[in-house]
Amino acid sequence: MSTFDKKFGNDGAVVSKADRSNDVEPNQGNTLGQTVKAPDFSQFDRKDVEAAAAGGNMAAQNELGNRYWNGTGEVHKDPELASKWWKEAATQGHDEALSKWVSLETKSERPDGSNWAIIQLILGDARYEPADLYALSVGVREQSGNPGHPLAIECLVRAANSRYAPAEYDLGKCYLFGIGIGQNPNDGLALLFDACNQGYAPAECLVGHFFGQGMFVQNDYTIAARLFTSAAHKGFAQAQFYLGGCYKVGQGVPQDSQLYAQWMDKAAQQGHPEAMFCLGVSYLDGVGVQKDEPKGWALVEAAAEKGDPYASLYIRLKPMADSGR
Repeated sequence: MSTFDKKFGNDGAVVSKADRSNDVEPNQGNTLGQTVKAPDFSQFDRKDVEAAAAGGNMAAQNELGNRYWNGTGEVHKDPELASKWWKEAATQGHDEALSKWVSLETKSERPDGSNWAIIQLILGDARYEPADLYALSVGVREQSGNPGHPLAIECLVRAANSRYAPAEYDLGKCYLFGIGIGQNPNDGLALLFDACNQGYAPAECLVGHFFGQGMFVQNDYTIAARLFTSAAHKGFAQAQFYLGGCYKVGQGVPQDSQLYAQWMDKAAQQGHPEAMFCLGVSYLDGVGVQKDEPKGWALVEAAAEKGDPYASLYIRLKPMADSGR
């Protein structure tokens, strides 16, 4: 399901399309608070839609935005006016208009700063759950093609403040590398460490890699292997690949060619190209597994098809090396 398949309703809660299948709008002139079916403004004349939209009817505002976007219903195509009317409807909590406006506004930075207005619109209500803020951040980054989009960063900050591990992980990387926010390795590591303490496998894998390489932290193979082990047992393929590498050379764990092959096999079964290549070579050379050349070549070729450069190079060079013996 797309991030934007979730809609933000009038009350600040996240609801699904199914929950809104019987949408009603308050009859503003009804003092008894009764509700009536929202009129289908797609069937109205332009003047009637414009009058209702000007009067503050959010369904009419959404419809007018649709017409300006598509250039239909007696109006000319005008993305700026479409954005204007979707924004008006979104401000009142019209979920469809909000989704369209988010999609439109995250694809271009506007000189009037209207991109920032949506931050206040969406994030002004504390009832939004961290998971929903994180999902919106992912959607903004995907639609804008900008991993450091201001709205995405703001959503990550809000979610990370609630110790939501996926947001801490993403925001931590942003701080480490200065993506959309001022570079601050200390804050980045603090977020990643907290995500590790919550057992979030991607964070464990990344921090383990840092300890293994001596990046941002002092090199410590023991800590690296421990973090890789935790994430690997959760089924995280990259950590399984790293842990296999630890067993191959004996970094942070005793050297063990069988465990090396076993962890490479687990990662390879998930389609990890590097693990497929390493396991393939193990079968070709009989390291940690019984030698099986057909199976080994099949794995190396599959890794090459997935784009692993070492597998492609191995396929070209191995026959020449064998012929020179």
